[in-house]
Amino acid sequence: MKKNWIIAIITVAVVASAVSMAIFFNRGNSSEPMILGSGDMEIYADSMLYGENSYVARNSYELMRCADDDSDYMEEKEVWCMVDGLATRRILLESDQRMIDVLFNMSMSELDSILASDHERVSRMFDAMSTRELSYAVYAALGLVAPDLSMELLRGRIKDGIIDRGLGGDEVWPVYSDGIIWAVAAWEVYKTTGNREWLSEAYEVVKGTLSADEFTGWNDSYGMMHGGSGSYVSRGYMAYPRWMSAKDVYETLGLANNVSYSAAYSALSGMAEALGHDGAESSRKAKSMARSINDYLWIPNLGYYSEYLYGGVYPIQSQAADNLGQAMSIELGVATADMTRSVVSKSPLLESSIPPVYPMLNDVKGVEYEQECSFLPSWWVMAASKAHNADAMEYVMELTACEYLKDVYWLNDGKSGADDQRLKHCINSVTAPLRAVFGIRSNADGLAITPVVQSSLPGVKKMLNLPYRNMLLDISVSGTGASIESFSIDGAPADTCMVPADLTGRHRVEIVMTDESLESSKINLTEMVKLPETPVLEWENAQNVRIVNFVEGMEYGICLNSVFEEEIPTSSYRLYDAQCYTVVNVVPVADDRWIGYSAQPRGFIPKGQARKFKARDVTGGGTALIANRRQAAGFVELTVDYNRRVTFGIDCDEDGTYFLDLCYSNGNGAMDRQYKCSLRTLVVNGDVAGVFVMPQRGVDWWTSTAYSNMLVANLKKGRNIVSVEYRSPYNRNADVKVNTALIKYLRVIKK
Repeated sequence: MKKNWIIAIITVAVVASAVSMAIFFNRGNSSEPMILGSGDMEIYADSMLYGENSYVARNSYELMRCADDDSDYMEEKEVWCMVDGLATRRILLESDQRMIDVLFNMSMSELDSILASDHERVSRMFDAMSTRELSYAVYAALGLVAPDLSMELLRGRIKDGIIDRGLGGDEVWPVYSDGIIWAVAAWEVYKTTGNREWLSEAYEVVKGTLSADEFTGWNDSYGMMHGGSGSYVSRGYMAYPRWMSAKDVYETLGLANNVSYSAAYSALSGMAEALGHDGAESSRKAKSMARSINDYLWIPNLGYYSEYLYGGVYPIQSQAADNLGQAMSIELGVATADMTRSVVSKSPLLESSIPPVYPMLNDVKGVEYEQECSFLPSWWVMAASKAHNADAMEYVMELTACEYLKDVYWLNDGKSGADDQRLKHCINSVTAPLRAVFGIRSNADGLAITPVVQSSLPGVKKMLNLPYRNMLLDISVSGTGASIESFSIDGAPADTCMVPADLTGRHRVEIVMTDESLESSKINLTEMVKLPETPVLEWENAQNVRIVNFVEGMEYGICLNSVFEEEIPTSSYRLYDAQCYTVVNVVPVADDRWIGYSAQPRGFIPKGQARKFKARDVTGGGTALIANRRQAAGFVELTVDYNRRVTFGIDCDEDGTYFLDLCYSNGNGAMDRQYKCSLRTLVVNGDVAGVFVMPQRGVDWWTSTAYSNMLVANLKKGRNIVSVEYRSPYNRNADVKVNTALIKYLRVIKK
């Protein structure tokens, strides 16, 4: 197989070298501006300083290193160039900024080389990705540059007719459920290829998956889905306070997760309409979820989104930002135009990276936040272009160029990153020109092209050999700005800024911009800060609490049932004589600016308003999972084969709303390495009231009990029939075969 690039040693004339290098090394005194710059990298129109080395782009396809031979000039020593013939069939960039072209063409060349390598190598790289990461990559660029491979990879994440819950290490559905972004990637692949067979297959998978997920995770009070974001834990970012168990993570209502679901419903609607079905209901759900996200997760005083609501049935808003979720909210159409501009200009960014979460937890090492979350730069640059924020676009392009160059071995003394790391950097590198500068987006009926060109990239820019359905496109964009003056296809003016999907063969698309400057926008470059230390509480009794790690001078906010009540400057607090179930959150506030995570919430239950119904009293107790027979007798074992339904009779004195949860144990392994979260449906008087989620707590921890998530149900005066049932396929977990829990009792609390 031919290599996609070669390194050649070229000797140039002394005079020519002296002249070209004199021009190059007078950059500091030149009027020519630097296009991109980050740390030890400076990029100009036709040259680059990187570390201690300097480079010149002879054209869009050759890069020359300039070596110092201790004489009066710098000699051109090395050249990167494309193999003959590749320039006629690879996606290429040509512009007046040759150095930008070279970076893109090098990235595309390396990406092609990686994807064209042996099947085992390619599979190994993508198998290491979670379903979520793969889908992010497909949407960002992979689905556009390698749609057939993307389809194959996405198809490999289907199991039993739905999205596979057991791949990628940190999926662990439904605790982390943002793997639903697969639906958005699958829709993207169809829009790019027009493959009807794939459309039909993906439609059934998305419909079945959303049906199961909605049954398990829907929160009707907030109009959003439960479940955490696996992007937080894939590299140890630790965006959840230490007191949170897997159950607590499941109970969060997260930004990235819910943007993914809203976009998945929108994709399902598009698929349905493309197949001739009715997509109105899916479209309604997508819009409704978007409104809920904007209503409950927006932080008005900060001008960007909260990462999640947390704390159970009475949640409060985290004041930290999830930057991947924010970028997704913009790119996938959840954020309004005003929100889009605000998020991109106000979200805190670091000089060297986009922080996945900001601020950081008090007890997490800063180095964990200095690494990029996979494909976060790709999504952020797409968001920046939609905000027409030139500063943000240039900021991300600087980061991606620097990250890519760190892995180019001939620029780094023969050193390069691992295959999967290089793959991610290549995808991030090619996304900016394709999706942001040229503004290429696939639609069901055509390819939309809406460029956003910053003033630092003047002149003509050409994207050549872009494959789309049954055609190859050569796209040229003249000028700068975000407003299009003219749009033509093969010389003929077009009615819309879109290439129709039914064309075939090669076509020439020419776009002229108005040269209007992009809106004056800034970005919020700052230093990383730590949130105040999460309070640790010691409850002396049901109403009196002491803050064990109290910080003198710190204010602590008290929230009762999601409502802020007061701030206290002392280490002790007494809850009033509440007459109903009351959840207490204690939240640290530093300098009236940074609001930390709450201490573990505490539920106060007035006397006589909670009852426990032992499972062994309604069905046979005992289990072989606990060696001590006396202890075992206190539990009822639930599996997919027996005790599929456990029914309780509950008598109530009056109609009302109640909270219900299960005291359970699940010793089927560690949460981060198993997929054996136990799920059971709560049925009240014949109506489904929700799903109990009982994550595993540790290897063989069958005597270690905890409470499941809490559900809300209406009970009537008199006798109520309440059952805990295994319902297939809705209660299937990622493991499918092992779905076991031991339950001790059902707890019922008057609201």
